Amino acid sequence: MRPLLRAAALLLALLSACAHAIAAPRPHRPRAVSVPVFLPGVGRVWISAHPASGRRR
Repeated sequence: MRPLLRAAALLLALLSACAHAIAAPRPHRPRAVSVPVFLPGVGRVWISAHPASGRRR
């Protein structure tokens, strides 16, 4: 049970980092970010985060 909680915490941290990296202002259009995450009992899973479309206020 403990490794599952650790994997979930790591997954949330990686998704948060991807969201912050995508939200950072850049002169060009940011691309999608893919991060490999290893989950015990599942294996390696690739998590993709895409930038929001449309204008921001």
